[in-house]
Amino acid sequence: IQGYAVMETPISNSIPAPHMVIEEASEPGSIGQQIDIAAYPFVLGRILSILSTEIGVSRQHAEVNYDPQTNVFTLIDLQSTNGVTIGGQTILSSNAYEIKGETRIGLGPNVILKFVVNQS
Repeated sequence: IQGYAVMETPISNSIPAPHMVIEEASEPGSIGQQIDIAAYPFVLGRILSILSTEIGVSRQHAEVNYDPQTNVFTLIDLQSTNGVTIGGQTILSSNAYEIKGETRIGLGPNVILKFVVNQS
């Protein structure tokens, strides 16, 4: 849409520095790799080079957000084809779900990410 811009909130010193660790994937070389979250909203999916070959993951699969007023991280399924799980439970598309450190997030049938928050 012309004239529409998504406002990204860069990570600052006052915002926790989170990342994801790939725990399961169809590409064995991806396991253990870290995905740094650089700004919000942060889109997870094949748009990221580390996930680009994951067949069951949509290009824009899910989105991580952070609310500095409440200090809460949320995850939204961006109407992905193969769904999103939090702790093994399927979530509904387009609804925001709170996530905390050590939460396991599934993208499609093969990818599991661990959400890690480094409090400063």
